[in-house]
Amino acid sequence: MAKPKKTNAQADSEFAIAQAEYEKQLAAQRKQVEEYKRSQDEVARKKQEQKAAAEQAAADYQRQLEAHAQTVRNQQLEYQKQLAKPVGVPNAVYRGFWAPDCDAARKSATLGAGTSTTTRFKEVTSEAGSNGCIVQGWWWNLSGGGTATRQ
Repeated sequence: MAKPKKTNAQADSEFAIAQAEYEKQLAAQRKQVEEYKRSQDEVARKKQEQKAAAEQAAADYQRQLEAHAQTVRNQQLEYQKQLAKPVGVPNAVYRGFWAPDCDAARKSATLGAGTSTTTRFKEVTSEAGSNGCIVQGWWWNLSGGGTATRQ
């Protein structure tokens, strides 16, 4: 038995229904693709925020470590200064001397202007750099003065 032939109106009606269903499914698929892209963008944004937060936390921690290390260095220097302080020398002064090299800075401490044959220097630290050398330590004069210039 042969199928009855559809009229143009029936065929057009069925095609319109099928076309509407297809467009509805296509719109739903586009919506899913857009939602997927939005969620991917959101994940990427959150990852970037987390990375920035982690980098900031690492930088903060590094600053804390450096500050702590500086505090420890300062405490160690203070301890070294107190250990090196000459006993029974009330006029000892902690000073620094600069020269182009460390040997010259040490000589400046005991042989430079304002010293005499009784000037003494007990070095605690020295720091050589591209600009010269700084030696620091306890400086005093055995005769109690210390301002006389060597003649």
